[in-house]
Amino acid sequence: MAQHTDPAKVPWYRAPTVQPPETRYLDGKAWELIPGVDFTSPLPSFRAKMWKLATAHGLSIQTRFINGVLYLRAYEDVPPTP
Repeated sequence: MAQHTDPAKVPWYRAPTVQPPETRYLDGKAWELIPGVDFTSPLPSFRAKMWKLATAHGLSIQTRFINGVLYLRAYEDVPPTP
């Protein structure tokens, strides 16, 4: 017979307040990230993940990859005032 259970007791349950560690890069500061040190996924995958995280938080991101360093900055996309 089916019965209700506490979702926290299910091994695959993840509380909705848990955020990926990469959300720390969405604070508006300019970050210098070194592939293989600060992240291990391929560069295009990491950029896509950061774009998705930023969008989920209502932000936009700028990224530049120069001399082996990924520069990343999140910002609020505020429309210009007339």
